Amino acid sequence: MSENAFIRSLFPDVIQAGSKGRPTTAGSKIRSQANDLVSTLMICVPHYIRCIKPNETKKPHDWDDQMVKHQ
Repeated sequence: MSENAFIRSLFPDVIQAGSKGRPTTAGSKIRSQANDLVSTLMICVPHYIRCIKPNETKKPHDWDDQMVKHQ
């Protein structure tokens, strides 16, 4: 066993098996982490800022009124 706490945390003494007695696989870890991420994101309330494009030519000081009104 390593004396370094970080290394010990990476390699626990007892590997917990899944409900069917199979060891935890990389795929199941990824699935679990993805589910945790989605759960965290679902709790958040996102706010969006929409940028208005003043023209299609991407030139400064060129304002297309119809395009801006459409947005």
